[in-house]
Amino acid sequence: MPVFSASPTTSLLFSISLQRIFSHPKRVALLKFLATWSLMLINLLPDFFAVLNSTDRIAAYHRYFDTHRNILQAYWANYVLDPDGPHFADVARSAALAGRGDLRTMLERMDVVSLARNTEEQCRALLDVDSDIDVVLMVGVGAANAGELVVNGRGVAFVCLEHFTSIANPETHGLGLDPELIPLWLAHEIAHAVRYTSPESRSETSKKRLFTVFRSTDTEKLSPSAVPRPYPVIDFIT
Repeated sequence: MPVFSASPTTSLLFSISLQRIFSHPKRVALLKFLATWSLMLINLLPDFFAVLNSTDRIAAYHRYFDTHRNILQAYWANYVLDPDGPHFADVARSAALAGRGDLRTMLERMDVVSLARNTEEQCRALLDVDSDIDVVLMVGVGAANAGELVVNGRGVAFVCLEHFTSIANPETHGLGLDPELIPLWLAHEIAHAVRYTSPESRSETSKKRLFTVFRSTDTEKLSPSAVPRPYPVIDFIT
């Protein structure tokens, strides 16, 4: 399915953008060079499944968190709750022990890595990416189904696959979205990350929104004082 569901006006703008990108041979050569570093796919699925296959899942999840702290701490702090707070252990335990049969079944029939790479390629062409963006495939703890971050000045677009199994899962707080929607959501978050980090972006307010501690109204609903464990939050496309 298409990555974007675009109006005629949006499609025209994309077409004009593509014409501008490919109108000069030197620009094409430059873009090919930039494409080697502008978007990087980070797949956390193997390490997460190592947690599930461990004899001590809870201890393994804590090691997994520490190994990928650069990304996961930002994810927790912005979309779940304070990872240094009193509720982290309970939520981590729930995530580590939850049944993942729906996720395993989905991954057996869907090549999510190829979906992500294809989305990267289309976004690179359509958005004229000129900043470092990490694209992360991960399993979250049932909070946002997708999101964007700025970590050490680098944009991060992530998708949490527990929400894309086609089956709502109360144990994992999965929303039951179809995996065919992954490109749409990932493209949406990549666009946000580009907007917030591109040196050509005119939206200084948008940049500051993520360079500071980002707290959306959805995140506030997940604060420890309100709810001791996360529940599904969907990042509506705007």
